[in-house]
Amino acid sequence: MVSEEVLARYSRFPDRVTTDTAADAFLALACLSYADDEPARWDEARQILERDPEAQDGNLELARTLPRLCADPDIRDTRFDSTPLGWARYFGQQALMELLEPVTAAALRHNGCMPTHIALLRGINVGGNRKVAMADLRAVVGELGHTDVSTYIQSGNVLFTAAADEDTAAMAQALAAAIAAKVGVGAPVVVITRDELSRIVDGNPFPAEPEPRRVHAVMLSELPGRDLLDKLDAAAAASDAKGARDSVRVAGRALYLHTPDGFGNSELADTVIKIVNSPKAGVTGTARNWGTVTKLLALCDG
Repeated sequence: MVSEEVLARYSRFPDRVTTDTAADAFLALACLSYADDEPARWDEARQILERDPEAQDGNLELARTLPRLCADPDIRDTRFDSTPLGWARYFGQQALMELLEPVTAAALRHNGCMPTHIALLRGINVGGNRKVAMADLRAVVGELGHTDVSTYIQSGNVLFTAAADEDTAAMAQALAAAIAAKVGVGAPVVVITRDELSRIVDGNPFPAEPEPRRVHAVMLSELPGRDLLDKLDAAAAASDAKGARDSVRVAGRALYLHTPDGFGNSELADTVIKIVNSPKAGVTGTARNWGTVTKLLALCDG
């Protein structure tokens, strides 16, 4: 049973969902964005939750009802920065996913939140080091004048809207400087457009790999030069000579890494990341597994 005290707190602060359990995904969905203006609807949603303790287990009727009561389907919990849809995906609640996906997309379209750019930070929130709260990260991006700012998981993926003619390298430099100044964390940043991300997805040279964690895209800050390409070719040749099954392909500002025996077990992946992030490389890069890559594109498209 959800207490009135908790619900009252959430109704006053609809963006602050402080619990971190899957059960509260549906409490998050109940945090009405219009609670102050429409208290009757908030009371109705509260009563549904109090009558139905099974709601926290994935109750479909609750999930159908709350959006009709003006619940905000894009509200996020503060610990994992995940929406109710994100929790449903995490726990494999297929029927709930099918119900929440169009509702969440409709909310994004209604609010004009169709991102045009993605900023990818390297090496934050790993092993307790270089910690950056996603709320702080969103605030920094917003302060730079970008709009429709959102984040996806804790690895530093920021979606936002910017002018089509803005230079992505300049945006990345400005964002890295702002993060260092405002948050106190030095983190290289790569910015790509939604269309670049779409081309990266379409160009996947390993479409037959069923496990998304075995394919990674390394997004680069600039096109790789001849010296960098030669070093990548040499690393791939050395991997082949050892009988490894790993592969690397280059297309524009993206490197595709295929690691059939696991990314963490791949000597080639380790070498490629070191080459790309060497001070002598002339670029910086950051890797995302294929599940994250395709998810980011889906978020851009609502």
